[in-house]
Amino acid sequence: MSHQQAATRSESVNAALIGGVLCAMLAGSAFAAWPTDPASPLVVGSAEGTFGPRQSMLVSDDGAVWVSWQDSFCVGSVRAQRIAPDGTLLSVDGIETQDDPTCGFLLPPMMVTSGDSIVLGRAQSPTQEFPLQSLLPDGSPRWTPGYIAGDISYLQAGSSLGNGEIVLASWGNNFHLRVDRLDAAGDSVWGGETLLPSITGSNYRVIAAVPDELGGAIVFWDAPTAYRRVAYVNRVDEDGSIAWSSSVRIFGTDLFNEGSRHTPPVAVRDGAGGAVFVWTHGQESGSTPVPIKMQRVNNDGSLSFPFEGVRVSTSADRQFDADVERDEATGDLLITWRNGFLAETSVRAQRMTLTGERLWGDEGVEITPLNDMNDAFDAVWNNGTLAVAIADDNGVRVHRVDGSGTPIDETWTAASSGPAESVVMKAADDALVISWQHNGPGNDDPILAQRINPNGLLGGPMCNAADFTGDGSLDVFDVFAFLDAFNNAQQPADFVPDGLFDIFDVFAYLDAFNAGCP
Repeated sequence: MSHQQAATRSESVNAALIGGVLCAMLAGSAFAAWPTDPASPLVVGSAEGTFGPRQSMLVSDDGAVWVSWQDSFCVGSVRAQRIAPDGTLLSVDGIETQDDPTCGFLLPPMMVTSGDSIVLGRAQSPTQEFPLQSLLPDGSPRWTPGYIAGDISYLQAGSSLGNGEIVLASWGNNFHLRVDRLDAAGDSVWGGETLLPSITGSNYRVIAAVPDELGGAIVFWDAPTAYRRVAYVNRVDEDGSIAWSSSVRIFGTDLFNEGSRHTPPVAVRDGAGGAVFVWTHGQESGSTPVPIKMQRVNNDGSLSFPFEGVRVSTSADRQFDADVERDEATGDLLITWRNGFLAETSVRAQRMTLTGERLWGDEGVEITPLNDMNDAFDAVWNNGTLAVAIADDNGVRVHRVDGSGTPIDETWTAASSGPAESVVMKAADDALVISWQHNGPGNDDPILAQRINPNGLLGGPMCNAADFTGDGSLDVFDVFAFLDAFNNAQQPADFVPDGLFDIFDVFAYLDAFNAGCP
């Protein structure tokens, strides 16, 4: 059903979105700027309760950062906030996009970019009751009243296809998985239903809808068995037809080759029309090794590796919560995971080729030990470096590993105080943007954010390397900030760079300062 067909619904369906936009218009754009002090991060918006992963974050084509979240643990709203490249907020507390009638059900909203706009909805919400929304950069609705996917369809996953188009995968109660392709106007490109048989009935979850580079999508889902999970995949062509005559089971058919029910798998594109699926092997004993494995699904539905997949690490430690990044230059995958159990928990990473070769040794490399086995982390591959953000009771910090797997000594601090939870990090041009939830007193648990420049300095985009305050201009405050970093032997002040802090760094800084902004 297109958004035009949904127009007969009551205007109350969009009351939350319209009210949110009016509030934003009355308030005007909320002035803010990316902070330079790790003790004072940017406040994205309010939230109540901390229950694990909370917010979604994306970077739109215009370089703006969008964050969406459910603002209450029991009956509230789905909110969205746009942060301009300079740190300006759309509205002080974001805008309400949908009512949220649920209680105790918190998931990051389903959100994808569509050019300079976003498309979002509450995760697993029925689109008949809560149509999918699209917001313009000023927060106003792009689709009215929204998009409804079929008779009984619940949002599960989505991806951007480029040119403003998106692909959606929804769960239905009719034992089929529904796939839709929408154009920038919110209309169906295929004009009809594309339904994938779920094989396991209605008891399944969609993992991802991965673009296949040709206008279609490779859709992954899994379903529970008695103690573990099994996963399947099929591909939908650019015209909406089902590419493979039957869905493919991704790993082995016996009980001992199923996936873990405790940690979600991840699927990403391989850059050649196929996709890579990464999962944790399923076991129930607390001391049994559970390795992370990888499988490559080709465009024709064939598998590159045996059913048991390829191990990412040969370590006997337990391996959970895989995060997968892709190096566009080489096609390699950067896989980060939670390693170990209880007090012996750390974050480790591996670089895998698409042929299954482990480039950072058989066990990968350690990023950092964790203070608590439940500390949150997220990883981004940017500027030839794997950056890993850790959120814990002490705040948020970023550890880095270069392309060869060598840890970089310097740690960047995004937030100097906590407790911090639910961390998400994205690359915005050559910078890193991090959002997290602060576990405050009572129900005061706001969503916060910070931006880190390539040299490790916090703040907005730098006009050149001498712009230490990150405000896009050069003045005496930049000189003071440089001198402060120089006197404290901080890496951004090593302008030569040679690992020393001496008069040559001062001369190099003055040269950059005198060159002025472009």
